[in-house]
Amino acid sequence: MKDLTLAVAHFTRLSWRIDHRRLVTGRGLLLLGCLATPALAIALKHLTEAVLAGDGGPAAGFALPPRCWSPS
Repeated sequence: MKDLTLAVAHFTRLSWRIDHRRLVTGRGLLLLGCLATPALAIALKHLTEAVLAGDGGPAAGFALPPRCWSPS
């Protein structure tokens, strides 16, 4: 376990020296991915419940591109 901690610390320092912006951007994207996964699961739950209740509106909203949402 100590070797793993040392390796992660080494690669973090190395990444910081090479490119600060890329390291911060990558960590931010990983954080967004961790937050988006539960949000997607909750959205899918509500979508499934709506379809099972007979309301196809939310499902159609996900299936159609945004330009098709408003009547022209």
